[in-house]
Parts: sequence; C-alpha cells; structure tokens
Amino acid sequence: MSATQIRLPSSHPTGDKLNIQPGTFNLKANPRAVGAIRGQIETYIAHEASGEEYDRFWQYAANTYPGYPLYKHRVGARRIPIMIMTPVKQ
Repeated sequence: MSATQIRLPSSHPTGDKLNIQPGTFNLKANPRAVGAIRGQIETYIAHEASGEEYDRFWQYAANTYPGYPLYKHRVGARRIPIMIMTPVKQ
C-alpha cells in the first residue's frame, strides 16, 4: 500500500438504518473517482478489499475507531465492505 492509498470502510458503525453507503455501489459500478486530500486533487481507481488485504485493513479500521468492532458484532456474519482507492498515475 502506498502512502496515498485510501481505505474506505463502506458501512456506518453508528447504528443508522442505512448499513451500506450508496457510494460503495457506485464505486463497484464505476471504480473511477476524484478526491482531494489536503487540497491535492487526484483521480483514483477503487477495488474491494478481500483476503489478507481485507483482514489487514479491517484491523486498522478497528484499531483506529472503537465503533467498528461494536458494529461488526451487531451485524453478525454480514461482511462490511472496504474499498481501496489507489491513485491513477497520470
């Protein structure tokens, strides 16, 4: 993972009725997206994390925000998608 990759857990741990964010489906249908970090605008290509990559990023998310482990417990066996945004080299 490069320093400019972005990981996006695709669900809210807040208990809202909307469990999966609409952006997740948009990224699956059209993985190209434009985003800005600290004023730097870049184009990214998204893919859904799986396997070891998913496990690693899920652990990072859980360590970063304590609401994610509680949310995972609440949703049971349902998999919470994590989208990986990789900058497009121009």
